[in-house]
Amino acid sequence: MTKTDIKPDTKPDIKTDINKGMHTKITDDGDEVLTLREVARILKAGTKQIYELTRTRGQERSRIPLPVFTIHSKMKRVRKSDLRKWLNDLVEAQQKTPQKPLPKRQRL
Repeated sequence: MTKTDIKPDTKPDIKTDINKGMHTKITDDGDEVLTLREVARILKAGTKQIYELTRTRGQERSRIPLPVFTIHSKMKRVRKSDLRKWLNDLVEAQQKTPQKPLPKRQRL
């Protein structure tokens, strides 16, 4: 096979973006793996807030913890489908639990 036999339209199974670390797209089932910075962008939240949700303390305190997995010791990732499910679970939990109004502050 020569260089001319390779089609330019053919995309590799894994895409790598050198500027943002590794951004992996799994083409088997179309499920994308997101960095915590990308999760923050999707949720329109701060990166520090997302990191707090992934800490052990944040995971233990939450009724519905953020579905994060770790590669090595510090590379945390979230599957896009797991993020969607997590958001849907949060919405369902909030709809089931009626919101109580906050008590009025009393002046001393």
